[in-house]
Amino acid sequence: MHVARILSSGLFAVAAFGQCTLFNQSTCPNTGENPSLASYLADTQLSFQAIDAVSAPLPQPKVTLAAQIVPASSGWIGVAPPPSSPWNNSENIIAYMDRLKDAGATTQDVNLWFLALSAASQYTGSIASDCPNGTNCKTLANYDAMFTHASSIGVTMRVGVGLSGTSADSALLAACGLTFGSVTEAGWEGCIKPLAVAAVTRWPQIDTIQVVEEPVAGLAGGLGVILSVPDTDTLIAHTCSAVKAANATVKCGAALSGSSYGSPPYDTQYLVDWTTSGTGAYNALDVITIDVFSGTNATTGVACDPSSTGYAANIAKWTNAYMPLLKSSGKILRIGQAQHPTWCPYGGTGTGEGAAYRGAGDILWQTSGLQDAWLGVITRWAAGQGVKDVSVFCSVPLIWYTSNAAANNCVTGSYSATAMSNLSGITNTGQLYRRIGQWFGLSLQGHAPATGRVKLGP
Repeated sequence: MHVARILSSGLFAVAAFGQCTLFNQSTCPNTGENPSLASYLADTQLSFQAIDAVSAPLPQPKVTLAAQIVPASSGWIGVAPPPSSPWNNSENIIAYMDRLKDAGATTQDVNLWFLALSAASQYTGSIASDCPNGTNCKTLANYDAMFTHASSIGVTMRVGVGLSGTSADSALLAACGLTFGSVTEAGWEGCIKPLAVAAVTRWPQIDTIQVVEEPVAGLAGGLGVILSVPDTDTLIAHTCSAVKAANATVKCGAALSGSSYGSPPYDTQYLVDWTTSGTGAYNALDVITIDVFSGTNATTGVACDPSSTGYAANIAKWTNAYMPLLKSSGKILRIGQAQHPTWCPYGGTGTGEGAAYRGAGDILWQTSGLQDAWLGVITRWAAGQGVKDVSVFCSVPLIWYTSNAAANNCVTGSYSATAMSNLSGITNTGQLYRRIGQWFGLSLQGHAPATGRVKLGP
């Protein structure tokens, strides 16, 4: 008897017949986009089938589904001083956490605005506190409320140093006396390390702190420079050592992004360093995270090209170029950010959310069945590759979609802000997220003769 654990066949919601869907493009409108919506959906479905064909024969251990607390992230909370709505608002943060838990996310992530920690009594760096009435001090109080609430509802908290070149990042650099575009490893370490130590000391319930996010993408965008492999190794080793000295139970992590495929310095240079026994980063890291986005078509070399199973080609590149080293490292493997293939202008310079014809919050992705199908594809792939948990790039669609085609983007516009007034429930996608998190149904495959008593389960 061969027993295979599979996701329940009834798990994924399929849009109503006659709509423009992942499975039937006959009624999709053609309003001049290139590729057309019909072509994008058809090619994406082919990619999903190709990825599943690789994942199907692999073991499928349970994968934890996590989610990011958007209204607590650095790029969000640093927009305006508290109290303000929707920005920097503890009530929104707490309501958002509750909805994520409703969607099954009992592990929640947040890229902290670390400048707020300069107001903490645990901070020993050079930035002066602005308590009792300053923005940093008030933001710290909002974060305190977030961690208190996490403990009260049984949510595991993970934090990260996530930069992207926002005004909040600029404020942090300025407070540390650093200049965008000329930051050194020593300067950045001197800035972020005491703030990270303050975080894990003030909030000992932090499970993991990610000290580097995307050396050639997020971190480079926030600092204005790409730190070399040796410098990044030093940053990880020193910062992880400091936070673990302050909190012996915290795990230390770093993240890679596939967005650098095709242009040096390749992520693989950092990957090799982090997974080679004896390096400072290898010795320091407990967790290595990958951020999985569409990227340039790895087959055609064209940006925003879904043809030739473009998304599947990118996933194959992760599978073949990254995963062997990651799996051999013995580290905990996670997907920190993942997003379904972006529908964006063929050959355009941008392949991410900001370049999308329809942002991740558009109701189209629910009614077409694409978002739900993709959630199954990416979690099955992750399970087959030994990844322990998955977190989606933009968690807002778990809670609210919009039909406003002019404001549906998680990166630009008002979609995420408007969502803060719509935190009363979760979407069908959020309900599916919860069911996937519960993981497997059980099936028997092949011949299964039972000549006596048979028991499945405990």
